[in-house]
Amino acid sequence: MSDAKIAPDQVVGSEIQDGLQIGLDGSGSPGTLLHGGSESKSGEAWDVVTIEACNIDSSNRVLTIAWGGIATKDLVLFTMAPREGRVPIIIKGRLKRGLEIRAWASVADKINVYVEVGVLDGQETV
Repeated sequence: MSDAKIAPDQVVGSEIQDGLQIGLDGSGSPGTLLHGGSESKSGEAWDVVTIEACNIDSSNRVLTIAWGGIATKDLVLFTMAPREGRVPIIIKGRLKRGLEIRAWASVADKINVYVEVGVLDGQETV
């Protein structure tokens, strides 16, 4: 594993405004768009994505991340304990340019998500 140089092209998910969390207001597919994928300058760029989530409810909730698509093979599920904040969900996951990341919760308006994105130029490894 070498040290990757992540360009500061993006520091938060494309759908995050002012660095704030995104509240998941839907409870099913296709969910809330978290990141729309960066456009590659070289054709070989990768997004390096970290997702954290907070369950603000008093009950367990299931968070579904749709990683690059919404087919069954693209879904990653997490059961989040109540009142847990900024729990790492995906750390430095790589996603080819232009692919979307979406999310939804088992109950609307109970999970907030923060997304941070860096861009690899295709010549580096993570």
